[in-house]
Amino acid sequence: MSEKLFSLSIKTTTVLLIFCIIFSSVSCGTANDTETVGLTEMTAADEEVAAEATAAETTTEDYLAKFDGIDVSGRTFHIIAQDTEERNNFYHEDTAGDIINDSINDRDNKVREVLGIEFDFIGYEDREKLATTAQKTILAGDDAYDMIITSLSAGINKLASAGVLFDLRQIPSLTLDSELWNPSMYVNMELNGKQLVTTGNVSAQYLVTPIVV
Repeated sequence: MSEKLFSLSIKTTTVLLIFCIIFSSVSCGTANDTETVGLTEMTAADEEVAAEATAAETTTEDYLAKFDGIDVSGRTFHIIAQDTEERNNFYHEDTAGDIINDSINDRDNKVREVLGIEFDFIGYEDREKLATTAQKTILAGDDAYDMIITSLSAGINKLASAGVLFDLRQIPSLTLDSELWNPSMYVNMELNGKQLVTTGNVSAQYLVTPIVV
């Protein structure tokens, strides 16, 4: 948006300057006003982005503060997720430098630092294979996963109908009605009085794969 505003400001200023030269009677103050407005809008847009980034960081820190007094250090948190080159939910060293990929790494490192836990990332490219594996593992009584990240289709829908998902509203540390999670999911995704699924910034795909209906 800033680049577009800057380009528009330059084009507007150039046109007005040409008219000043040709007619000698057109005040260049209009050009200055237009440029000032453009620069003001650019500054406001940049400040808004910076404010959002600061708010997001503060929110993350506040969220982790809820664990004060709870000793989970030394624990490993196991996450099974659909993770591909096009749909990454985990950090990948070979794509370091990508802003979303690096943000995932920064988030994970912050949690490691504050809570003293480690992560076990279990990635599947095939979401149907992921769902089948998770279902069999859970039904066998193996407490192998703390979190499952996958699609609703050929994923969560299969696991929900199999009765292997936990009611998220029974986890005290999850504030599912906060800005960290999708509010529509909180309001509309109850099944028999339970919330078995939600979505939000915890999954990179929430940010990079919008779907329009």
